[in-house]
Amino acid sequence: MNIEMNLVSDWQDIIIEDMVADGLRFSKSTQKDLLVIRYFTYLRKKGGVTRKRRLHLAKEFNCPLHLKNGFDKLIDVLENGQDISPYLSKMVDKISFFDGMFNDWGVLHLHLGDHPDEKDGNYVARTGPVLFLYLNENEAYLINVYEHGSWTDKSVLQTVYDNWPELIEPYIFKGVKELQYQITEENHEKLRKKGYTVMLELKDISGNAIILAPPGLGITASRDAMHDVRSYKRTVNDIRRLEQDIRENPQLIQTLFKDSMADALQLRLVLENNNLYVIEQTTQMKVDQYIIRSV
Repeated sequence: MNIEMNLVSDWQDIIIEDMVADGLRFSKSTQKDLLVIRYFTYLRKKGGVTRKRRLHLAKEFNCPLHLKNGFDKLIDVLENGQDISPYLSKMVDKISFFDGMFNDWGVLHLHLGDHPDEKDGNYVARTGPVLFLYLNENEAYLINVYEHGSWTDKSVLQTVYDNWPELIEPYIFKGVKELQYQITEENHEKLRKKGYTVMLELKDISGNAIILAPPGLGITASRDAMHDVRSYKRTVNDIRRLEQDIRENPQLIQTLFKDSMADALQLRLVLENNNLYVIEQTTQMKVDQYIIRSV
């Protein structure tokens, strides 16, 4: 009895269906792996599962007075676990758009309008200065308000290190004293657009240089976020191990479908209650022994 399956492709199709349901814009000619990676990035930008977050403000934090109303509304959104989508870039639902600072450094920017945008009421009014922040599962670290376009301003990461060194420590190269070449912010932007990851130099409390990889793990040659490329590869590896287990140990499948008259069993991956299950396509029988939990 032959077994036919392409579970990785099935999983990719499940994710792409979610993208369509979310109303995201993308070209059907884009490789499926890139679409899934970029959807992961999209979900991170939205903050993942909507939840209340504890807020931390940098000691240097200063919100311009004319943006205070919008800022206060955004604070309520973050503290009460509401959707931050209206504060994001209008390009967020265009999967092919690369947010260089977020992909590279993991730093998110949010607009601070205090009323709906006149051109698109799904968003708040656009503002020149924007809030830079880090989001993780339960915390929001508000770095400062910067002019729109300050995407390679190294002082952003210096402020993060000065206020919350624990966020930067995992990316520091121990024993490395200095960079051989200092790259300007302008050149950093050019390199980022070409898909290069740039190492960074900050200063510790004593004024000594510290060298680090980008806190967002940097970008790939395709300019995608390395963070999401790694997440994608982990899930693909899990699915491939499942396929390998099925192919190397066919006894279970053959026993379950011993009465089948088909020359080949067609196995597919389906999503149910946030878990991935293997089913046999003709009978729609679920193989409970093969499951990938909490995708």
